[in-house]
Amino acid sequence: MLIGRQHSSRSQSTKTPNKNRHQVLLDYIVSHAEGDQIPYLQLSILGYDFLGLLNSGSSNTIVGRPGYEKLLALGLKLDTSDQTVCSVANGQKCSSIGMIRTPISLMGKLVILRVLVVPVLSHHLILGQFC
Repeated sequence: MLIGRQHSSRSQSTKTPNKNRHQVLLDYIVSHAEGDQIPYLQLSILGYDFLGLLNSGSSNTIVGRPGYEKLLALGLKLDTSDQTVCSVANGQKCSSIGMIRTPISLMGKLVILRVLVVPVLSHHLILGQFC
């Protein structure tokens, strides 16, 4: 289910002819958010509902502190051997403390994603190009 939240500015997505089908799907969802809404997607992790912010410009899926705490409570383990630096929407660089292999259910499909843990972020879940 696509859910939106009002936001004061909207970035334009650029189209290129060689986009893969997943990027096209994310661009479609983002372009059909009504008004100035930020698109969110409802999904499930181990049977618990999560609301993920769709960010088609991100090459990673990321959890901030609130999402990280939920994943730990569900018994998922942090792999600290996989740390990286990533950029967020405002261009700021953030370091991950590791990653968690996370089983995400969406529209009847289950995928295991490498989810970066960036505790300085306040978002529960930011969904990058993962589909």
